[in-house]
Amino acid sequence: MATVQRLWARACLDDGHAALAHAEAEAATGDESWQQWVAEHRRGEALILNLELRVELTGGETVEESIGGVFVENHADAPRVERQIAELASDMFAALGKQLAERGHDVDAHELGEMYVHVELDADVRPTSFRTPA
Repeated sequence: MATVQRLWARACLDDGHAALAHAEAEAATGDESWQQWVAEHRRGEALILNLELRVELTGGETVEESIGGVFVENHADAPRVERQIAELASDMFAALGKQLAERGHDVDAHELGEMYVHVELDADVRPTSFRTPA
């Protein structure tokens, strides 16, 4: 039986065009949450990221997923950005848990969501290189 060795998330900037267009369309319908994300992104206070997620199991088996268009708050302190990514990734690991179950592994998706997530920020997401949107 394989056991989970590591949950890993890597964040890099997404080009964000499709995600921003979706957010703007939702904001135009009056959705206040999307209105706030769009306004924060325009002010450089929010980033649109691509998240690469990976579950590493004993024996070297991995399950991976990439999710784009993820909005997070832009902070000068990297750990604040990492915390947001870890929280978002925890929610997304449920889908990866289902993939593991389909492969015959006895992994509880809920338990995956409660495990520690190792987060890596690409250089373009690190606070020293934050860019405001064009």
